[in-house]
Amino acid sequence: MAAGFVLLWPPIDESVSKAQVTCVQFNDVDKAIALYRTAHGRPPAQLTDLLPEQLRELPVDSWGRSMRYRVLSENGWSLHSAGPNGQDEGGGGDDLRWDPVAEVCQVKE
Repeated sequence: MAAGFVLLWPPIDESVSKAQVTCVQFNDVDKAIALYRTAHGRPPAQLTDLLPEQLRELPVDSWGRSMRYRVLSENGWSLHSAGPNGQDEGGGGDDLRWDPVAEVCQVKE
């Protein structure tokens, strides 16, 4: 007699799982920026400055678009993604934002 089983997964909203993946990517990029800041005494002027020491390639979000990065101060920066709609709303709308102080991703619902 053959034995088997069926595993039922709850349906996953594709945009939610893509948002979660992007949030994990934010964390990786944030760590690379922090390493750069430690080595150079300041955050990188742009994400390309992280190549190739901290990152192998430029980060893109789960929708295939470049992450947005801005230096705020010697010790601060912002990262965000234009989100599912692809419209850069400066961190608003459906944009995903990384909070480097709290190390959390903020997603508007």
